[in-house]
Amino acid sequence: MENHAYDQIIGSPSAPYINSLGSRGAVLTSSYAITHPSQPNYFALFSGATQGITDDSCHTPGFRSSANLASELTAVGKTWASYSESLPSQGSTTCGSGRYARKHNPWFGFRNVPRSSAKTFAQFPTVYARLPTVSFVIPNLCSDMHDCPVSTGDTWLQKHLGAYAAWAKTHNSLLVVTFDEDNKHSKNKIATVLYGQPVAAGSRSATRYDHYDVLRTIEDMYGTSHAGHAATASDITGIWASRARVRLQTAAVPGPRSMPSGLGPVRHLLGAFDRCPVALPSYRAEQVSSGSVLMVRGQGRHGGRTAIAETAALLGERSADPTTPGGQPGAGSGGST
Repeated sequence: MENHAYDQIIGSPSAPYINSLGSRGAVLTSSYAITHPSQPNYFALFSGATQGITDDSCHTPGFRSSANLASELTAVGKTWASYSESLPSQGSTTCGSGRYARKHNPWFGFRNVPRSSAKTFAQFPTVYARLPTVSFVIPNLCSDMHDCPVSTGDTWLQKHLGAYAAWAKTHNSLLVVTFDEDNKHSKNKIATVLYGQPVAAGSRSATRYDHYDVLRTIEDMYGTSHAGHAATASDITGIWASRARVRLQTAAVPGPRSMPSGLGPVRHLLGAFDRCPVALPSYRAEQVSSGSVLMVRGQGRHGGRTAIAETAALLGERSADPTTPGGQPGAGSGGST
């Protein structure tokens, strides 16, 4: 969404739907954009840097090959797409058409993001399980509150993403509603609301977060590398439902506890736990079954030899942390920006 300060949205009678998402989900009460105007903020959220963009002018498509959320997801076998309202056609690089503006679609600036992944909003799936791992939804200049009242954008969100939000609440998926920047009168403080099964209802976080922290959180959900300033950003914490109780069991090959300690500890088990005694320098999810069993395979070098371990993490209760193993706020993560 566009160009409104935190206080213009949170608590506003003009945004009843967004506020209902916040009351049943989470609100970041100290959420900030990076800069002004709009376009560099979109690049920051998508790639961890403004990429030298300082204004809203129409850049040359594919002028960068830097790491970004789409390229990172692809590298770990996940999927990505954007869905832009009023985009003339899938993959169109036009600078503007009616109320569509390319300045809100930073992926066109990267050579390593297929243009075919930029879809029209008419292509947004109605069967939400068919959504890619991570999606960005970009309303047009009226629906995003840029040219039209707050109430217009709020109604658009409810009409077009309300059914997805309801689905996310029961399918371990996550909807993030955020703004590019404020109205230039509130120190760039913006509204960011998170909603879905992973989120503790009615939670609030007063920790200062910005677009880089949002990007870092999404990256860590899926075990990707970190683009730009996301490498030094922080995961969003304090708003997630109870973490899973995990019991590690050794599989057929040597379990992680038997791996040499010199391989180094993992800070997160697929990003889901703050501490883990498992020594796996590299790891990936092999499968996640409906029975909440996560198969993790780790591999590392020790003493000139390759050590491999597998383990099963049995979830004692369903984790609703956004970084649930296997990226299961996956099939259908929605980000509205």
